[in-house]
Amino acid sequence: MNNAQILDAQKSFDQKLGTFIWPYSYGLTDSQKTHELLDKSFARMAELGLNYCVLGMTYANLSRDGLNNYHASTEPINQYAIESALRNDVIPIVSYGMWAMTDFDQDIFNHDQQTFLNAIAEIHCRLIRRYKGRQVLWEGLNEPDNGATPWFDNEGAIDPTRVRQIVQLNTRMAKQVKQDPAMMYFGGNLFTYPAASSDGVDYWQPYFDDGMLVDSDAFANHPYGNKYYWQGKPEFVFDKWNPATYAPIKGMPYVSTEYGYTRDEFDDTTVANYITRQSVLLDAMGYSLFTVYGFDMSGASPWSMVNADGSYNQTSTQLLNLRDKLTGYHFDHWISDKIGGLWAARYLGPNSDEKVVYWVQDSELDATITFLNGQSLSVHATNTAKITASQPVQDVLDGDFLAKTRANVIGTQETLASMQRLIMSRMNDSNVPVPDTIKIRPNGDRGTYRWLVTLPQQIESNVNAMIDWFNTKQLPWYHMPENQPMQHIQLRAVHSLWLGNRVKQIWSQNWLIVHDTLHQMQDILKQRKLVD
Repeated sequence: MNNAQILDAQKSFDQKLGTFIWPYSYGLTDSQKTHELLDKSFARMAELGLNYCVLGMTYANLSRDGLNNYHASTEPINQYAIESALRNDVIPIVSYGMWAMTDFDQDIFNHDQQTFLNAIAEIHCRLIRRYKGRQVLWEGLNEPDNGATPWFDNEGAIDPTRVRQIVQLNTRMAKQVKQDPAMMYFGGNLFTYPAASSDGVDYWQPYFDDGMLVDSDAFANHPYGNKYYWQGKPEFVFDKWNPATYAPIKGMPYVSTEYGYTRDEFDDTTVANYITRQSVLLDAMGYSLFTVYGFDMSGASPWSMVNADGSYNQTSTQLLNLRDKLTGYHFDHWISDKIGGLWAARYLGPNSDEKVVYWVQDSELDATITFLNGQSLSVHATNTAKITASQPVQDVLDGDFLAKTRANVIGTQETLASMQRLIMSRMNDSNVPVPDTIKIRPNGDRGTYRWLVTLPQQIESNVNAMIDWFNTKQLPWYHMPENQPMQHIQLRAVHSLWLGNRVKQIWSQNWLIVHDTLHQMQDILKQRKLVD
């Protein structure tokens, strides 16, 4: 899987799933026992078809050889973990933090925090350079917004000086990563969603304001559930961690590099149910990948998705069974009212077929699911995610319709871009909006149907941005009756893509709205003699 495919939020469920490992089950000193556990763990991940593994790394027992050459006792373990993952064709995502700081490290940190952070940056950049040209993904400092970390309390997590130090540290790592096209950098690595923090403090925005995501390929976050928030139910992510409602940088991919539940708080069945449901929710919200915390074959962790011998526990049995049934299937859309009732997610498959994943948050519910081919199925939904058998669908969106749609998209984009260039040259206004790029899907592309679903919003966004500029300059008031500003366009959305004639009718109406609005803009510019 190349980097573009990793960031593709429209890929199938099975291509998004990964896990997390803490490489120090047998201590912070390199040993043959640690090597054997890592090799066994990554080999088992490969057998299970897990694509990615976050490596939770630390730098302990810092020492200095010369003026600026820092070392840590854990460096050999860190290197071995990355190499073991690569040997087993598991894509490593390196997340660095200081969760295992020794008293010695803490003394350095307390004496001179900036020197300590510089040392960590130096060690980490050296590790990045070591894997030049290899597909290793990297993250920012682990959960700087988490008041439970050894180097912060809650107040310190958003102290302006500390925030600036952390952002500068992350920026140094990011710029090192960006020198190598084989690698990617996931910024953020944040823990506490603003609206979900227990004290009502926004722990994210100070980092965004200081530029934490500027050099990032994706925004990484950790949507953990716990018994104190939504009573632990994973559906909280749909409300609070949704790229559609919270986008720190417009269009930046979302990745979840940690999520899960611990058997210290919930029983085995509840943990399995919650993790499986949360995985579907993250997929449906458009996360490009999600890695379950965690994978521990030492037998010590209540978070582990496998037993000490690598066999399935209840979590992995349920999650990987769903993964197997959704291999090659990508999320299409929700077909239910969700909160308060049935959660039902439609998935489209590679053979013109569909499956539906469904559950309820609490209790039980008898419901009816209607498939795209008109067939209905009575189901008994519980708080365990279930999946229907495959149902065939008839694709009536013919090649001619798709070709005309692509031509209209290209024509709209070219018209907006042409207006933007003319306005800049005639008015010398650099604030005129540049239309966002809309990807054109070729025939047979797995993402074509999702593209048609998201297309109205993309077209609206580009056209309405230009309308806003017109209104700000009061250009429409010169031309339109009663000196009124232009109104935003609103295109009709498409949900059931196999209802071909209805889809064609909707898009015919949408394109009339778009074309009329573009002609109106051009007429206004001619009236103002801004174009010939």
